[in-house]
Amino acid sequence: MRRGPLPGALLAVAALLGGCDLSMDRQAKYGTETAASIWPNGMEARPLPDGVVEAGAAVGPESPPSVTPALLARGAERFDIFCEPCHGAGGRGDGAIIGRGFPRPPDYASAQVLGLSGKQLFDVITHGYGVMYPFGSRISPSDRWAIVAYVRALQIADAGSATARPTDLRGRPEGGRPTNGGGS
Repeated sequence: MRRGPLPGALLAVAALLGGCDLSMDRQAKYGTETAASIWPNGMEARPLPDGVVEAGAAVGPESPPSVTPALLARGAERFDIFCEPCHGAGGRGDGAIIGRGFPRPPDYASAQVLGLSGKQLFDVITHGYGVMYPFGSRISPSDRWAIVAYVRALQIADAGSATARPTDLRGRPEGGRPTNGGGS
């Protein structure tokens, strides 16, 4: 007499169910950010690693820092890395991406961009706009404010010239290459 597949399947199901219990649901555990005696000094949770932002912490300051030559130099350096490929060295929207078929980004001297507050520029860098990539996860808040300050310096230096750059603030000629002993 030949047996069908049913007894073997029932045996497999019984073996699987026999291994189930509720120990994972009913074990002692710590909730999120609750006091725990296992951490030093009675801390609520383990110490955060360096550079990690605490949950619920503000992303960046609500107002920009004071503009200093060091802030502008940092902004120029970050601008060259993150913004120049699209917006161009002078912020005219003539970066290298135009030749590769991407849409032209706005000119920093346009009324549209001149009318934005510093916080709005900060938010555009953070969250992106249109086809612009959001850089909030790649550029720190302090560097975003430095870029905003540098964009404002570009707008002031522009005065209608397509090649204007605040070289007195950068120590660099057009194109961003350091001069002898200059650069950031």
